[in-house]
Amino acid sequence: GGSGGLFIPSIVVGSLIGVTFVNALHITEFQQILIVASMAAMLAATHKAYMTSIAFVAETCGPATVLPSIVSSAIAYLITYRDTFYELQLPVKEMEKRLALERIYSEIIEEGKDYILDTVKAKDVMVENPIKIHEDETYSKFIEYTHKYKHRVLPVVDNENKVIGVLKLEDVTLVERKMWSMKVKYAPMYPALTVLEDETLRNVVKLMIEYGEDHVYVVDTKGRLIGVISDFDAAEYMLNLL
Repeated sequence: GGSGGLFIPSIVVGSLIGVTFVNALHITEFQQILIVASMAAMLAATHKAYMTSIAFVAETCGPATVLPSIVSSAIAYLITYRDTFYELQLPVKEMEKRLALERIYSEIIEEGKDYILDTVKAKDVMVENPIKIHEDETYSKFIEYTHKYKHRVLPVVDNENKVIGVLKLEDVTLVERKMWSMKVKYAPMYPALTVLEDETLRNVVKLMIEYGEDHVYVVDTKGRLIGVISDFDAAEYMLNLL
């Protein structure tokens, strides 16, 4: 089944884990709250729906469970990263793009032209002055940027223009609109994949393939953002070599 077919099992598994936890540690107080927090954590991890898990337990178990559920859901959501209970929620398009990059890279190697990738630097392929968002800007501003520039992913920078993480549209849209006034530095960000401007294109492509990322951010020796290379940029350059 899809997400609906695994919703109830996720709740059951989460509650069983909670019961096992409180019994194993002989916890006598707040048993129900800990069990509910475990349910919320399981939902957030398996369904990649942070706010949904909190809303579900709050509506079914009462307001006293909200705070523990927020904490447990956030931890579970961040720890599990992209892992999910079922394949239907995997980022299929991202996987397809990564496989396409791998195929092109393999063809370059088969053609014996991969040595060229060692002579090309990240600064030769990158897009300079990429669109970014400051950590003190809000969720609303992030949404505005994604609509204006047609980007799904934006790097988050600090006052020194250093990349502190990556924010994705699919995660922001899970947050209730009334919370969009919150600053993005409090958002659950992904680690940014960064390289120096003199890194070879071969290593850039290998990093993209290894980590399954579609963007690599180019920084100077002080860690300041100066450019970005997308999987499309890398693939286009390699296709011109075939």
